[in-house]
Amino acid sequence: MTNITPNNLSDYNGEAEFYESVGIHQKLKHKFIDLYLKIWVENVGQRSRTTPPTVDFFDLYAASGLAHDQNTGETWEGSALLAAKAFGEYPNGRLLFLNSYDENPTTCKHQIEILKRNIQNLEDCPHVNEKTRFFSADIHQATDEALRIVNKDYPSLWILDPYHPDQLPWKIIERIGSTSGKPFIDKKSGRSVMKKPELIINLMTSILQRNIDRKPELLSNAIGLSQENWTPLYEKYEEKWKRLGVEKCTRHIILDIYAERLSQLYKNPPIIAEVNAAEGGIVYAMLLVTDSNAGYYNMKKKMDEWQDYKIYQWKPEAKLSVFKRKNPDQKDITTWF
Repeated sequence: MTNITPNNLSDYNGEAEFYESVGIHQKLKHKFIDLYLKIWVENVGQRSRTTPPTVDFFDLYAASGLAHDQNTGETWEGSALLAAKAFGEYPNGRLLFLNSYDENPTTCKHQIEILKRNIQNLEDCPHVNEKTRFFSADIHQATDEALRIVNKDYPSLWILDPYHPDQLPWKIIERIGSTSGKPFIDKKSGRSVMKKPELIINLMTSILQRNIDRKPELLSNAIGLSQENWTPLYEKYEEKWKRLGVEKCTRHIILDIYAERLSQLYKNPPIIAEVNAAEGGIVYAMLLVTDSNAGYYNMKKKMDEWQDYKIYQWKPEAKLSVFKRKNPDQKDITTWF
């Protein structure tokens, strides 16, 4: 498929301010998204002996589709373009829903124009543009519309990658994760099952942990519990980590609480990858939440392909992996791609 990513932003006539200006660690986040999209394309789509199921892809924070690091001058494909390319390569895609929104009307207008142009430039797959639904609204309106048009009886993948944790309240996760199709009998197990959306979530742990005392309402919003209700959970997991000899464990506790909340919506525990900034500090965690056993198994295998990350258990089968070495530098990061 045509790669439309430029080497620098001069190719786009001074429109750089409407691209996502991010750190190089964002590339690792997009790598996580790309990994699971490739599982859909390769394992579900291209290796299927029969016509693969239809699929709907949703990116509710699509922006312009491109990310740019000012320090290195590098520009690469963001989540929306990764989803579009995977959708184009998958043989039976039904709907690609891209929500591009910014509170600033001028920025919003330009970034969705750039997004549309980028999708149109996927020359090898003109049908992608035909099946793409562009939308521009806040996360609540976008979720309303997406849930209205999703095919509940077939698979759907949702990319939830906010710019700030308060832009992804728990009520959005709960609404999407509570959606299911009509029950049917699984041919392999003989059990009655229902299709549920698959979620890729960016949980911005660094902001949450920095504000745990100053702005506890940020965590309340992210996990859907009042401070009064999440404090006992916090204390429970804090005690666990201190027993393990981990004194500075705020991030671990937040992830444990979030994973426990997700376990109330999904049978499989989330697969969690912590993403480091170039200077070494962990910026956020990427989570894959799916009750598709095949997708879950394949993503765990993808995590195992890397050598330089740490693993610990949330539940016996749940892995939390760190994308980078303890003290990575820019040279280290380039070896991942």
